[in-house]
Amino acid sequence: MQTPERMFLCLSNRQDMQSGLDRESSSLQELDSQKQDAQERLGEMDQQRSKLEGMLNDVKQKCQDETQMVGDLFMQHSYI
Repeated sequence: MQTPERMFLCLSNRQDMQSGLDRESSSLQELDSQKQDAQERLGEMDQQRSKLEGMLNDVKQKCQDETQMVGDLFMQHSYI
């Protein structure tokens, strides 16, 4: 048979454990939310990077085209 003091201690210990579990569950939910936000931002950044890489490739191609055109003009001018 349990004494009232022992029962109180057991109940108090159970309540403490439940409070700890509730805090951990809340923390886990917050971390999951942060993880989802970070994954969404990462996806957006990947799209931005792809767009910027495409723009960079376009600029590189234009530079090559311009260099070729300047070279062609230079060659034409040299023959004149």
